Amino acid sequence: MKNTHEKFMSAAIALARKGEGSVSPNPLVGAVIVKKGAIIGRGWHKASGLPHAEIEALKDCERKGKSPHGATMYVNLEPCARDHAEKRTPPCCDSIIKSGIAEVFIGCEDPNPKVGKGAEVLGKNGIKVKKGILKDRCRELNEMFFKNVKTGLPFVILKLSASADGKIATRTGNSKWIGNISQRKMAHMLRKKCDAVLVGSETVRKDNPSLDVRLVKAPRQPVRIVADTGLSVSPEAKMFEEKGAIVATGTDAKKEKIKKLEKKGVEILRVKKNSRGKISMRDLMKKLSVNGIKSVLIEGGGKIAASALKEKIVDKMIFFYSPVIIGGDGTDMVSGMETALVKNAKKLIFKKTTMKDGTIVVEAKPEF
Repeated sequence: MKNTHEKFMSAAIALARKGEGSVSPNPLVGAVIVKKGAIIGRGWHKASGLPHAEIEALKDCERKGKSPHGATMYVNLEPCARDHAEKRTPPCCDSIIKSGIAEVFIGCEDPNPKVGKGAEVLGKNGIKVKKGILKDRCRELNEMFFKNVKTGLPFVILKLSASADGKIATRTGNSKWIGNISQRKMAHMLRKKCDAVLVGSETVRKDNPSLDVRLVKAPRQPVRIVADTGLSVSPEAKMFEEKGAIVATGTDAKKEKIKKLEKKGVEILRVKKNSRGKISMRDLMKKLSVNGIKSVLIEGGGKIAASALKEKIVDKMIFFYSPVIIGGDGTDMVSGMETALVKNAKKLIFKKTTMKDGTIVVEAKPEF
């Protein structure tokens, strides 16, 4: 029976993933309705402001002429139970109760206190509720949402693409392309999942990236951000070709440089400096959260990677290692984090290692 429940919850998780890149600031949610061992309704949350997964699954039953009365629902996140000022859709619990659903299996609880205790509401209305089916997978699915609800800060992924010996560029600064097309597609998939992509000014000057999603389908483009203390990047950089990019700079930035960027439709975000005179990553994250950005992908270079790690804002690290060796004079993936003793080095917890089309992918969590 346990495997059966996990099978249907896995189906709900797979449906939830279809909302990646379009539901923020909401969580990823999928739901299936099962009757006599068969799925009769499927749904997922498609975008913020649109019906939730539970409602979509009930509508799917209706389209197919299947009655959900007496059926079982599997949903990866606890259904919402009440309205609040920021909510644009009615509570899902009301519709579940009215439908005659007899039992609901929930992957994990919703940490947002504004939406009410859905499991408790369903139980009080005679519906059997079971929580914790594939709990860890369900929590990981919405790790960005959980971090934001808990702290009010964006979830931060630090992505580092390097040669087998940990270099992100040659001694001349050349870096195109260390990784193959499959690796670059994986990087674009990460861009798709996040609200914003952040790089340092040196990356913009040397590589002139567009920072958009091109290699995979995406319902929207991430916000393009560069951390540039002295406003050294050119207003003609590729990342500014479309309006909406952000330049994070110091509070003492020169007005004439600001005006040139603003003429290109760039938003200037004034940020505090850290003890090294560079953009404070922690203050930047606070300001981005106020701007509605709930997840950030940091793509480099080495200096901004070091700043993010030093200021302890990184939630997840993803390393892409390509089967090439650049050598000792190349650029390190993390610059400016020298340590004299191994015992003082930054510690990581390796979570997952995979091989895909010749690229080793390592997922890690920093220990702060």
